[in-house]
Parts: sequence; structure tokens; C-alpha cells
Amino acid sequence: MANAISGCAQGISMIAIPWYFAKQNNMQFFALSFLVANILSLFWAPNAGVIIDRYNRKNIFLAVNLICGLAIFSIAMIGYNTHSLASSWISLVFIFTFLNYNIHYPNLYAFLQEVSSTENYARVNAQIEIVEQITSMLSGALCALLLDGISWEGQWSILGNHFIIPLEVKAWNIWDIFLLDASTYFVSLGLILTIPYVHKLENKTDESSWIERINTGWVFMRDNFSIAMVAIAGSTLFVVTLVVLFYLEAPYIKNFLQKGATVYANAEMAYSLGAFISGWICIRIFGAITIPKGIFWMIFVFAICLLGLSVTKSVAVVLMVWLLLGLTNSGTRILRGTFMYKMVPNNIFGRVTSFFFLVNILLRIFFIALFSLPFFWKNDNIIYCFVILSAFLIFASFLMVKYTFHFNIYPEKEE
Repeated sequence: MANAISGCAQGISMIAIPWYFAKQNNMQFFALSFLVANILSLFWAPNAGVIIDRYNRKNIFLAVNLICGLAIFSIAMIGYNTHSLASSWISLVFIFTFLNYNIHYPNLYAFLQEVSSTENYARVNAQIEIVEQITSMLSGALCALLLDGISWEGQWSILGNHFIIPLEVKAWNIWDIFLLDASTYFVSLGLILTIPYVHKLENKTDESSWIERINTGWVFMRDNFSIAMVAIAGSTLFVVTLVVLFYLEAPYIKNFLQKGATVYANAEMAYSLGAFISGWICIRIFGAITIPKGIFWMIFVFAICLLGLSVTKSVAVVLMVWLLLGLTNSGTRILRGTFMYKMVPNNIFGRVTSFFFLVNILLRIFFIALFSLPFFWKNDNIIYCFVILSAFLIFASFLMVKYTFHFNIYPEKEE
């Protein structure tokens, strides 16, 4: 419940911010903000992993919700007091939320691994994904209303009498959205307080350096190269998803498709619907084949779908591709997360997954820097971004074939 409530408002903010900058024709500034968020993550992610393995994971949730809630609430108050918000403040909310993701999700997965039995890993992963995507769908729907507002008059006939029932939702200011976002952090904090939980790991003080902390993940990857390849190649779809959703989607819809906030929000809802469906069917469809093979097929299918974005201006096709993005990305997360639960010890789970997260961040930084080149923003050249990302995914899928197909690890079987 806590994850769902905060996720809904966070989703609205993270949908609204890129669209805000796209409408202002200021995507270069947003690109810089996205790049800064990823660079900060390089230093934050390994330390977040150490925190997750060292401290009570329930207390980490509480601290993160309190800090983020207060920070975003303060920025919202600046907007209310001045009736405006500078681009730097808006970017700061994006950066805060992005850095929150770096500790929230590894902590969530480590927490779930700690409190779940082995045979339930896949089912718990799928249930969390379903709840998250329901909130994401709500976020997409609300975002369309909050960003542009809605004005509609409905005529109803009851027992021969005609009534006109108007529906009007005024467009929200960006600080209104941030206030909603901040309030949900505090609601989540209250819900998390009620969770009965006893920390099972020893509370050891980690005096190692930043490099030594990263080295925990490196040593694991070196000694378990095939496992590392599942983790890294399996996360490439997540790399592409973040680059597409946070960086390319808004200008692609506004400039290439020449559509407005409604199509933008509908694309987000289509993505969430696909992820929601994946939570229900992923284990049923791929339960009979090994996890690496399931990940391979989802990466390969979406690589082909990305090519479709470069050759069509059909909104229906674009929405279908976004639905497949949600389905494949979510399915890959479920399978990859289940694989990691089964193969990585819980006492080093945070540090190991943080190392893989670092690889993920480096790849995102590379693509953000590449796509920031002026060439990709001339005319319709943004379509070449999708061609490059498709080639990247095809390469990752072949790495899966070469290094990981020997694993006989199934989603719901005891290994």
C-alpha cells in the first residue's frame, strides 16, 4: 500500500516534468538534469547498497520517505509563495526522485528477499509489479487531467428530463503536482510504521572505502561471470526504458508525432497496462522455460518493436509499442529479479545489485550524452535514437545466448 500510494504521485511528477520541459522547448536543460542525476547516481548507488546491507531495511524506507517528502514539500512551498518555479527547482525534484529510486528499489527487493521464502520469489515479484503498474496507470490518467485540464459537458436523460452535467478540471500548476507528490511520502511513512518486521542480518559497521564497497560487486561478477551476464544483459531493457520514457518520449510525441499531453499520458498508460498484464501472465508464459531464455525473447521482441517507432507516425502503433515496452520491461524485471534472489546471498544483496546498477547508470550516461548531440534534434532525426537502441538490445540478446543459456533456473521451481 505504501509503495502504491507514493508511486502514484511520484509517477505524476516524473511524467509531468519531462513534458513540462518539452512544452517549454527546453529539453537541452532537462537533458543536463537527467545527466546530472545519473552522474550523482554513480556515487550514490554503491553507498546506497552498503546502507541496505548494514541497516534495518524498514528504517531505511522511513528515512527516505521523510527526507524526500520534506525536500519536495519545501520546493512546492516556494512555488506557492512566488507563484512560479524556476527550471532549476523543477529539475531538483526530478533529481531527488531519481536518486530516491536508486535506494528505494534495491532496498525493496532486498527486503522482499529477506521476508519471502524461495518458492515465492517469482510470485512476490509479480505481485509487486502488478501493484506498481496499477498506480502507474492511475498516474498516466491523472497526469493528462492535471497538465492540460479538461472541459466537458455531458447531456443526460432521466425519465424524459434532460440534464447537462458539466465536468471541468482546471490545469494544475507544477507546484500543485509537487505538493501532491510530497504528501504521499508522509502517508507512506505512516503505513510503513505499521509493518511488523525484525531485521535478520547482523548490524556490522562497514569501515571499507567507497572503492572497496564497489569491489564486493566486482568480485562477485568476476567469480560468477555467467550470473553477472544475466544481471547486466538482462538490465539492458531497463536502460532503454529509462532513456525512452524520461528523455526521448516527450520530444518524440510533441515534435515527431506533433501530438499533445493526452497522447503523452495515453502512452504512459499503455506502458503501465503492458507492465500490469506482464505481472499476471509472465510466470505462466515463461514458467516452462529457463529464466535466461525468457529474458532473451523479451529483449529481442522489443528490439524489433523499437524499429517500428522509427518508421511510423501512427498513434495506434506507437501506443501498441509502448504497451509492449511495459510488458517486456516488467517481465524482464520479474524474471531477472527472481534469478538474482536465487543466486545472490542476502547479506551482500544490496552491494552486488548496486554494482550492477552502476553498470546500468554508465550505459544510461553514454546514451544520454550521445543523444544530446545536435544531430539527433534536427528535423526528424530523433528516430535514429530508436534505431541505435534497437541495435544495442539485439547485441544484448546475443550475449544472453552466448553466456547464459546453460542455466537451468526456472521462475517457480526450487533449484
